[in-house]
Amino acid sequence: MKKLFHRSFRPTVAVAIALVAAPLMALQEPVKQDPAKQDPAKPKPEATARPASAPARLAPVSIPITGLTAENAEKAKTALTGLKMPVWTCTECKEVADAKGTCPACKKELTAENVAVFSNVAPDAKAGTLNFTLSEGLRVNLSELERALGASGAKVDTAKLALSGNSMLMVQGPTSEEDAKKLEAALKSSKLFGNVTIEHKPESRDYRILVTPAEKAPTHADIAKAIEQVGNGFKLADVGWYAPKRLG
Repeated sequence: MKKLFHRSFRPTVAVAIALVAAPLMALQEPVKQDPAKQDPAKPKPEATARPASAPARLAPVSIPITGLTAENAEKAKTALTGLKMPVWTCTECKEVADAKGTCPACKKELTAENVAVFSNVAPDAKAGTLNFTLSEGLRVNLSELERALGASGAKVDTAKLALSGNSMLMVQGPTSEEDAKKLEAALKSSKLFGNVTIEHKPESRDYRILVTPAEKAPTHADIAKAIEQVGNGFKLADVGWYAPKRLG
């Protein structure tokens, strides 16, 4: 009787469990709805936002250096850390301007002060490089770097120098706006840069050009050659790097 009882009992229990579980599973399974029949008043779920990439102003710059040793690296770092730039800042909004005026955000008067050009400086004697990060809203020219490095005996290796990130070109040439447009067109067609913005005052021989590189960072020599090919006495006087302002 025990064997017969167990044989008849087991399938009965299995069937009972299956009958009870079926409606529960049906209730738990999400019902797929035709997108065309969804309630238009019901907001659609937002896609997960991707994390924003680091701002370009925070990107470090690395340039080749010659004559840098373990002995003079600290001296070079001290000289570069001491570089300051006179600017006008807003103590509340942290806006940075090149000239006296009011803050574009809160309209308060800007305060004059000397600010350290770099937020970080790291000479690497083993790699033969100088790595630095500019403070926001500030800039530095190659000529300034070379003067600061002079006391340590190190110097920028312009033969290997390539301009990456937010860079500046200081160019001298003819004064007319027609020539300025010719220079801008030539630099844009050179395929050396992704973006070109010329800052030039009428009747001035000085041009400041803000550029970002194309896929491959152009060398100092390639840039100088492209500018000379424009003609009319255009020549590259200096190069540099800048960090965009905090606001705007």
